[in-house]
Amino acid sequence: MVDQPSTPAERIRFWVEYVLRHGGASHLQSSGARRLSWLQYWCLDVAACMLAAALLLILVLYRLLRAALLTALSCTALNTNKCTT
Repeated sequence: MVDQPSTPAERIRFWVEYVLRHGGASHLQSSGARRLSWLQYWCLDVAACMLAAALLLILVLYRLLRAALLTALSCTALNTNKCTT
């Protein structure tokens, strides 16, 4: 028993051909999407926030690893027992 008369591949092909026949089918786009500025349309504010968060994470990890490495190297160079945990 088949609920739908066409396969998913046939439906995709139909809608792609429909959009190509009608020059992009602007009537299928939401009216709100057409009124967005390019900054909002491409979500550049979200991308900038994510980039800033990633750079902050990289900076924090760099500082932590650098401090740990400097501590380990100074304990090795001084050869003191007070550096052991």
